[in-house]
Amino acid sequence: MVSPLYGSLMQGMLRHISDIENLVVAPISKASARQRAGRAGRIRPGKCYRLYTEEYFINEMATEGIPEIQRSNLVSCVIQLKALGIDNILGFDWPASPSPEAMVRALEVLYSLGVLDDDAKLTSPAGFQVAEIPLDPMISKMILSSSQLGCSEEIITIAAILSIQSIWVFGRGAQKELDEAKLRFAAAEGG
Repeated sequence: MVSPLYGSLMQGMLRHISDIENLVVAPISKASARQRAGRAGRIRPGKCYRLYTEEYFINEMATEGIPEIQRSNLVSCVIQLKALGIDNILGFDWPASPSPEAMVRALEVLYSLGVLDDDAKLTSPAGFQVAEIPLDPMISKMILSSSQLGCSEEIITIAAILSIQSIWVFGRGAQKELDEAKLRFAAAEGG
């Protein structure tokens, strides 16, 4: 049974999130296109279909892709730097400097979670506790807050599911059993 307080915890956490991660379709670079084509047929026969013209490839596509650090969510990285005592993250010597917008967004998320104070320093004890848990800071804060609301068991289950790609394991010849398990799970949760 789910605690009635669980809903208020999730509502409160979602209200404080200023950045929602989503998958955005974006153009790839020439280097990435070549790498993807090289993967086709590496292990078994395969083909790579490109949904753009050769002219677009030659004239429009960037030669190299944007470094990962400039595309990533920096919330976890920023809190770890803060925990290491590096307070001036804007002046930090990054291998490839992230955009100022990404840095500000990371600071805003951490501030809204209550793990940074007005001076952008880790709060005590919440900020240091969140930094110690090896999970996304939003999940860590959710786990820590759940004890005050009396729904730790439910939140730990949710955190575990959010920390993996899929709870369903696909084995050879086990599709029927997998479908039956999904139906039993849905029936148990719905009733």
